Amino acid sequence: MRKRPQVAASVHKTAARVLQAEFPGQYVTVTGADVSPDTSVATVWVSVLPGPAQGGSPDAMEGEELLAQAQSLEGKIHRALASDLQRRRVPEVTLKLDTSARHAQAIEDTLRETRGDEGVT
Repeated sequence: MRKRPQVAASVHKTAARVLQAEFPGQYVTVTGADVSPDTSVATVWVSVLPGPAQGGSPDAMEGEELLAQAQSLEGKIHRALASDLQRRRVPEVTLKLDTSARHAQAIEDTLRETRGDEGVT
């Protein structure tokens, strides 16, 4: 039986592979995977990064929209995980939006504005 960190690593890798195949051209990143102590539940953190594909293109999806579509793939990720892990008990997969990059950018923007305001006297 695999231990929790190994299961989390497999969940991360499998979810990333499935999501990249399902969303070509989007900057979708699996930023982490947490597994419950009994390995029955896995939470996969997904980030949507802005990039050239999102430069106002009508094909570009916002994070929440992409997450909603990605959540419909939880069963597919679970089946792929069952194949990868080859365990009797495979964790149920839940996808959540990782907004840490968005928060970091907001903090950076605020700091930049503050520094800019101080420089103008």
